[in-house]
Amino acid sequence: MQEAFPGYTFCYNRPLLSQQVHDVLTGVAVAKSLPGVKRTVLFGGIQSLLARIVAGDKVDDALLQIRDPLPTATASSQDPLFLPGVLKYGGCYGLAAAAAPHKLFFMTPPAGSDPGLEALKTAYSQSKSPLTSDGPPSKEKFLERLKAD
Repeated sequence: MQEAFPGYTFCYNRPLLSQQVHDVLTGVAVAKSLPGVKRTVLFGGIQSLLARIVAGDKVDDALLQIRDPLPTATASSQDPLFLPGVLKYGGCYGLAAAAAPHKLFFMTPPAGSDPGLEALKTAYSQSKSPLTSDGPPSKEKFLERLKAD
């Protein structure tokens, strides 16, 4: 990678985070093609959140554990969560607003000063869709959510 100007690299190549989202979407496509699969549920972090946005109706639910939002403008292009241009969309939670009206369940409530948090809450309240969170994650809550619906 050209450390002096990462644009040379990211102009022609996907960042690692984008490749990981692509891998999750490939897994969703394979799962949907298997006989007997009734539901597809994503469980994970930022990669699952971004895959949820792209997958639309192909995924039934997403259980998310976002520990660290996407890097800020001062982050290094070497950061594995580096995603060029994400800040203009409101960061991690600003992008999550694009998942409305599809189900999102945050294992840990979104908090902090992420600029997209209000956009996320607004998008889900206007779409009258479930955007839920339920305190600290636990195995019981996870299994209960999987049995829902």
